[in-house]
Order: sequence, then C-alpha cells, then structure tokens
Amino acid sequence: MEIRNHMTCQRSRSKPPPPLPRPLLSQILKSSKSLPLRSHRRSLSSSKMSDAYEREQQNNALLNSLSSKVTALRDVTINIHDNARDQDMIDHSNDVFSSFGTNLKGSASRLTRMAKQGDTVAVLKVAGICVGAGILLYIILGWIF
Repeated sequence: MEIRNHMTCQRSRSKPPPPLPRPLLSQILKSSKSLPLRSHRRSLSSSKMSDAYEREQQNNALLNSLSSKVTALRDVTINIHDNARDQDMIDHSNDVFSSFGTNLKGSASRLTRMAKQGDTVAVLKVAGICVGAGILLYIILGWIF
C-alpha cells in the first residue's frame, strides 16, 4: 500500500503545468516578435565575450608590466642596501686601519725612546721578538698558501 501511495505522489508531481490562458499566450507571442533572433543573441554574447577576453588580456599585460616594474624596483632597493652596507664596511675598515696606524706610531715612538735611553738589552729583546714573529708568520703563511 505504501508503495502505491509513493508512486501516486510521484506521478502527481510529474504532471505537466496547466496550459496558459489564450490572452496571455497571445501577449507572449507578440512580445517575442520584437526580440532579436537567436543567432543575433549569440553574436551579441560572443562580442561581449570577446570584449571581456580582450579586457582580460589587457589586464594581464598591465599586470605583467607592473610585476616587472616592481621587480626592477626591488632590485634597485637591494643594490642600494648592498652599497650602503659596503660603504659602512669601508668606513669601519678605515677606522680599524687608522687606529692600527695610531697604535703602530705609539709603539714606534716608545721603541725609539727606549733605544735613546741606551738600554741595549731591551732593544735586543724587542728586535728578537719582531724577528721571531716575522719568521713564525712566514712559516704559517707558507703552510696556508
């Protein structure tokens, strides 16, 4: 019994809609004459599609152009940063060498003062340390290179 009721419900749902009244049908037919033909509609929609496709292509071209400009700007920014960092390193190197020069001048003036005082043993010790350091540096650099 339940199956029949279910089937009858489906049959009642699948009934075609009632026919339109005559005056309404004639109005629809009159208004359909003013509409363009289907092929004309297709050409309109295809022209709209081609316009949309053309705009999409233009957007893609502009996007690629903008992307290349952003990449170029990023490269310039990176180069500026690298140059600034190199300049900072050069300034730091200048500071290190100027302090090294100052220390070397101070050591040379102390060595000269000590030599003028006549303390030959101290002068020979300093000379021996300098020669030993030079030989040691020569040997170490010989192993490395």
